[in-house]
Amino acid sequence: MRVGGRITVEADGIRIVAKGNFTVQTSTPKRTGIANASHVHGHYKEEHTIGYIEGEATDTMDTDTQKIFNMTGATVSLQAANGKTYMITGGYYAGDPQITTEEGTFKFRFEGNCTQV
Repeated sequence: MRVGGRITVEADGIRIVAKGNFTVQTSTPKRTGIANASHVHGHYKEEHTIGYIEGEATDTMDTDTQKIFNMTGATVSLQAANGKTYMITGGYYAGDPQITTEEGTFKFRFEGNCTQV
């Protein structure tokens, strides 16, 4: 059973030519334990996290990077090689919109409400 390798990434219907490793963080709560000087209470606090899909993509002649860099309110999906699909709704391009010329790539990071579907 294949668990790694090929992935499919789309942002508002635009197919992204993914390169290498992508990272997904779902919008699940971050839990941190609470302790005092003498013992662990067994309690924790929760904080909201911002989900994201992040990686590197190939800048082909057909890739409209400016459109991607300016996206807000986007639906972004990643289908992993293991068959799992992750989706961001209401997403926005985050980070520095950088394009590298050595291998013709650009950074891809969308943040928003990210869930496994």
